[in-house]
Amino acid sequence: VRVVLVDRGNLRRMVALQATGEDPSDELRADVSGTGQFSDEMFQEFVSLVLTILTKTNQASRMLSLIETFGEENGVNPTALQSITRSWLSYLRAAQKNNAAPKAVRDDLIALGLPEDKSTLVARVYKKNIGALARAVAGRTLTVNQLTDMQWRFGVTSGSSEVRKSGKTFLQMKLTINNGVKNEDVFMELTLPQFFSLMKEIQRAKAALDQMS
Repeated sequence: VRVVLVDRGNLRRMVALQATGEDPSDELRADVSGTGQFSDEMFQEFVSLVLTILTKTNQASRMLSLIETFGEENGVNPTALQSITRSWLSYLRAAQKNNAAPKAVRDDLIALGLPEDKSTLVARVYKKNIGALARAVAGRTLTVNQLTDMQWRFGVTSGSSEVRKSGKTFLQMKLTINNGVKNEDVFMELTLPQFFSLMKEIQRAKAALDQMS
């Protein structure tokens, strides 16, 4: 099966998408309409792979490998398939981030040039997985500024100052935080009551994450 991408130069302009609130790019329109050329079986397999990437982030690498295999088995140009996959992931992530209704997704895809039957299929699968998509979005949000390491040491003041009294116990902490690009070290100094309060907040956050997983 050979997939031919739609000429981006001939695509008509359209209003902002319902699910994302953004004007569609030429690339998105070309890639979405291009998948309309997939056979029904191919399209269902492709949508399943894309939804798995979005809902099971721990399997993303394996799913991307399966998409490459999908392209090889069906004769889809690797570069074109990469663009198509990227566009679908971007659109569906934005739709979920905006809590878009399945009907809005369906209408958008039809407007983008995807056949009605395939658009209806995507909306149905999107609706079925809407809870898993929401959890995945929350998980990606919570991994920003992720705490990757913590070091601390206790100390006792030996002198007096405007802030400390002699013999007061304190805690110095070094937090290593990943901001999504690189690790950064953050230094803190806490009193014991402040430290215990921080530990309680960390435990509450962990409990909340456990409930969402």
